[in-house]
Amino acid sequence: MTDIQIARINELARKAKISPLSPDEKEEQARLRNDYRAAMKRNLEAQLMGYKYEPNNRSEN
Repeated sequence: MTDIQIARINELARKAKISPLSPDEKEEQARLRNDYRAAMKRNLEAQLMGYKYEPNNRSEN
């Protein structure tokens, strides 16, 4: 997701607060939001795959 796409998401959100979006703008907004969610999901999955779980082997006495 590029900075330009994020800026467009924010622009459409601001515009929607002031006046109704056209059907084309609503479609664009939905597409951009879905792309944003998918990019965030991929990023989170990549980060989580980079972690290595090591159980604590110390016994507590």
